[in-house]
Amino acid sequence: MFFQFLLSALPALAWATYTVHHPNGTYKVSVQDRQLNNTHLPDPYLPLPYRLIEISIITPVANTSCKPVTQPYIAAPKSAHFWEQALTNLTGFSFNGTISQTVLELCKPEEPNTAIWGREKPVILFAPGAGYPRQLYSILLTTLVAKSGYTIISFEQPGYAEFETFPDGTTETGKTNVSAGNGLNFLVQDVSFILDTLHNSTNSKSTKVGMFGHSEGGAVTAASILADPRLLGGINLDGAFYGPPLAMNASINVPFAIFSSSIHNQSTSPSWPVVWANLYGDKWQIQLNDSQHASYGDFPFLADLWGLRNGKTPKEVTEVIDELVGGIGGGEAVEAVSELVKTFFDVLFEKEDARDVVNTADEEGVWKVQNVTVVS
Repeated sequence: MFFQFLLSALPALAWATYTVHHPNGTYKVSVQDRQLNNTHLPDPYLPLPYRLIEISIITPVANTSCKPVTQPYIAAPKSAHFWEQALTNLTGFSFNGTISQTVLELCKPEEPNTAIWGREKPVILFAPGAGYPRQLYSILLTTLVAKSGYTIISFEQPGYAEFETFPDGTTETGKTNVSAGNGLNFLVQDVSFILDTLHNSTNSKSTKVGMFGHSEGGAVTAASILADPRLLGGINLDGAFYGPPLAMNASINVPFAIFSSSIHNQSTSPSWPVVWANLYGDKWQIQLNDSQHASYGDFPFLADLWGLRNGKTPKEVTEVIDELVGGIGGGEAVEAVSELVKTFFDVLFEKEDARDVVNTADEEGVWKVQNVTVVS
């Protein structure tokens, strides 16, 4: 009965157009999707001839060079409708006509063969949470690029996203139990393959590279840093750790941060104190207030964009949404998380003192600095 009520509570959601305006910042932004083919690695999960890795290259664009375009939030209709149904099943009310009707204001992408490496600004890899497509972080990541000028490469691996549509229109569903950290070694190999491919495309080794990820992507980040010295530092956004970073002799010697939601800390997340003890570079732990696990992504912003917390929806609907994404406002969440991530990588790449930057950036009521340890 409760779900039937929710399903009928939001008829206005269907078939509107929801526009995400160009993010504010020093730069404009473009997003371009590509597919990388690792012909040397058979796919362990899917009936594919070799490993296919879908990536999005999110690039800063000078204000004077931006040619405005509107792009679908998730371009493949099958994927958009799959996630609408997934949200409907999760919450109990209809999301038909939400993701499929959401568009992003961006700049026209550069030519596909434009060099990524060798740019003045660093490159940052981003790994999404287990089961989630990279597009569900587009608003957060484009905002980060607009603020920082860094190029971000977000990626997902076949078998890990719950549903994936390839450029030829074929689809695949996830085939592995990612919640147990299975297949972490394949994800780490994918990260190194991305670095190899983009390095080789320009014959340049000069670009600085960092990495961060949400949930399972945070575990992939830590494991990749242990495996690939090209990664100079990283962030785990509210995820548990698996695999090599938990080993007694593991040593992460580069700067690393754990950004947590309100419900997670070193007492409630057993893997965190283990990895914290294995961090031998600068290490940060910062908590986003009034947040849930899904606050580290686009969900809070989308909830507000779709009018799910505008005071006109039933109280029961708002409570369900807040339980999923936290009470923090969508715009505030995107601004806070993008600012925290930018601050970390500014410190990493510019060699600033982390204590000074974090103390001046601390916004009481938005986030709480729990621990910042700087190696002299």
